[in-house]
Amino acid sequence: MTRGQEGAPPQRPYDPRELATDAHVVGDLGDGAAGPTFVVVGGLHGNEPAGVRAAEAVVARCRADELVPRGRFVALAGNLGALGDGVRYRARDLNRLWTAQDLERVGAPGAQDEEAERDALCVLLRSVVAAARGRVVVLDLHSTSADGAPFSIFGDTLSNRRLALRLPVPAILGLEERVHGTLLGWIGEQGHGAIGFEGGQHTDPSTARSCEAAIWILLEALGLVTAAEVPGLEELRAHLVATSAGLPQIVEVRHRHGVAPEDRFEMLPGFRNFQAVGRGERLARDARGDILAAERGRVLLPLYQGQGDDGFFLTRDVRPLWLAVSASLRRLGAARLAPLLPGIAQHPQTPARWLVDRRIARWRATDVLHLLGYRVCGETAEHLVVGRRPEKLPPSGGLAR
Repeated sequence: MTRGQEGAPPQRPYDPRELATDAHVVGDLGDGAAGPTFVVVGGLHGNEPAGVRAAEAVVARCRADELVPRGRFVALAGNLGALGDGVRYRARDLNRLWTAQDLERVGAPGAQDEEAERDALCVLLRSVVAAARGRVVVLDLHSTSADGAPFSIFGDTLSNRRLALRLPVPAILGLEERVHGTLLGWIGEQGHGAIGFEGGQHTDPSTARSCEAAIWILLEALGLVTAAEVPGLEELRAHLVATSAGLPQIVEVRHRHGVAPEDRFEMLPGFRNFQAVGRGERLARDARGDILAAERGRVLLPLYQGQGDDGFFLTRDVRPLWLAVSASLRRLGAARLAPLLPGIAQHPQTPARWLVDRRIARWRATDVLHLLGYRVCGETAEHLVVGRRPEKLPPSGGLAR
């Protein structure tokens, strides 16, 4: 765990007895002495309870079968207040409150609703990570307001990619560039494993089963359990394979349509995740009129609920060949050549980031930078700001304060 400021003592890790009494803790199994630490978070949005139910089922089965993970497995419930109310959030979206600026206020008096939930989860996560003796991976479970197949989300480091591709569902690239302040974004910035999983539609009975399958598959992939210790693991894997039949392995987000309450956004009925759409196809309407698809591709996360600021995303399929090319370039250290590309200059305030002139970016410069492991992490009127997620743990192994 890193220090908050020079000379300040590190935050005291939780005593295990204290951790067990926290209402957010669904289960805490193993001690982490022999392997990695795997943290599962469900219900960051209160109208998405399937992830919590899945975590409860996995914890209950481990206890019933006396299955002790070779490492540590911690399951957390996110937005307890909103889960109780059955709403996405009470005051603010909990999965947008993990920016550096927001986290500076952790522990400040007077926190309520989602800020109080965030503070409690942040303390728990810092404690769990501080106690870890090996690799740390966080799996964030969600569900969607639209029908459609499950899918995974990850910040595109090679280690995240390897884990995400163990889940036999479509994997999404580039969503992190369009949505800011997420829990996984914060975890990933510290160099830890960060995988998101969308299990299906909120109320579909199979969504919790898909989330449960994702937990077991990653428990086995990380070595916390063996396949022989989980009877039915192949059936769970087959369940995910069946949900994704005919869909691409990898898709990349190309466009986000953001919305605000005053827009009076309304998605046209009937769209599903991964549904193919044509350029100019009518997708939604708002106070200004019809909203058309900016390009041909697949629609993702169409909004069919009252709360939320993402109207929909448009994606395109990515051939697996490009993942292999990208991995080779990164292993060869080609990322260091990025500053030699035309139109790229070092950020004056943040040396680890680069400014890309938008006039150059339109000529596929961002595609080249994605191959090298860079992502868009900000923008100005004239430039895109790009940086790379760390592939290795920070020296302290902890989460930034």
